[in-house]
Amino acid sequence: MQPDREPVTDYVNLRIPLDDPDLPAETLWALPLGDDRYRIANVPFLVHHVGLGDVVVAAEVTAGQLELLDVVEHHHVASFSYELQHWVDNEDFFRRATEMDVQSEGMARRLFTSSTDDHEAADRFELLLEDHADWFERFSPDGRVVRRHGDALLEP
Repeated sequence: MQPDREPVTDYVNLRIPLDDPDLPAETLWALPLGDDRYRIANVPFLVHHVGLGDVVVAAEVTAGQLELLDVVEHHHVASFSYELQHWVDNEDFFRRATEMDVQSEGMARRLFTSSTDDHEAADRFELLLEDHADWFERFSPDGRVVRRHGDALLEP
């Protein structure tokens, strides 16, 4: 019988700088591909110009700390930030999202972000959000807002 072992992964933490003095960076999981290239392994919450599955170039900025330099391959086609309505059954909602090929991460009880690499899935997910979210924003792969619905966010 073999002793219990920790799972072995090759994932590393990759830092993405933000322009916010209170929150200087978002940290993501990434899979090393060689030659300073990494594949993003989770859905970013605060940045939208980088998405799940994208290939990026990063460099070590301090001992053991990698930082994003550039996105070299976009695989995600859309990302979303949203707040689910209070009546939504999260388990059912995210089962439906996963069936659409949409991956999600949560930050708070009803605040989420999602990403997909399929245009049709993004459109179907947007329709789901229209009925289940108090508000949402849809972002293009370069991080531009392409659709807003609801009005929980204040305009600058």
